[in-house]
Amino acid sequence: MMSWKGRDGRHHEHEMEMKNYNKRFTCDGCKQEGLGSRYRCHHCDYELHEECNFPKPTISHDFFPGCSFHFHSRPPTRCGDNRCKQHARCCDACGKDVHGYVYHCPDEGWDLHPCCTNLQTKFCIDGTLFLLRDGVFSRCVWCKKKKLWGGRSHVRGWSYVSECGKYHFHVNCVGKMAQEAWKEGDEDDDACMALEKMVDLRVLAKYSKPSRDRGSKFWKTAWMLLKTILGIILGDPTTLAFSLVDLLSQ
Repeated sequence: MMSWKGRDGRHHEHEMEMKNYNKRFTCDGCKQEGLGSRYRCHHCDYELHEECNFPKPTISHDFFPGCSFHFHSRPPTRCGDNRCKQHARCCDACGKDVHGYVYHCPDEGWDLHPCCTNLQTKFCIDGTLFLLRDGVFSRCVWCKKKKLWGGRSHVRGWSYVSECGKYHFHVNCVGKMAQEAWKEGDEDDDACMALEKMVDLRVLAKYSKPSRDRGSKFWKTAWMLLKTILGIILGDPTTLAFSLVDLLSQ
């Protein structure tokens, strides 16, 4: 257990304890969805992703050489009002709006959700190498577009693209796929079952018409990829079957 102090100087007066519940939640730090494990205050239902519970003062990222990202408990805006839609910020990784905790580069204006900073730059699934890209030239399997579907025009968003060229998923689209499956899901499902439903191939097939060469192996690999991405952006990668995923060292 631990007591928590926000980097805006405010204290959470109760102790935070690691819990693992069966239901999804909205993180009180970054205001994004979470699933499974979280740090929680049992007195006031305050819940945080692990990444939001242990923020770092500054971070760097390979996609932004020479840039330093500073942690903010509220999204920085030019007008000083974090509710201002005109100056709203969005994450350059997933493309979703920033409403709470964020890592911000003051020099270039980049923004990253805390959980999105954990997206691996490369990993291998079922013998297929996947690379994280901040700019791609193929169409996403889900939205059928090269650019971010429904994203802000100035944000390209990140994608996972296979070295073989058969797979391409926007990180943003994986999140949208999860929301679509959640609408049809059961609130009482445990965390692992919820993840299974979120990447149910029936949900993917609803939006994607596979070509003839996309057989069972293609969908099996895609299913494992989606589970991996979801576990990271939801702040609970430990719920995934990592025995199926060989993370590669840089």
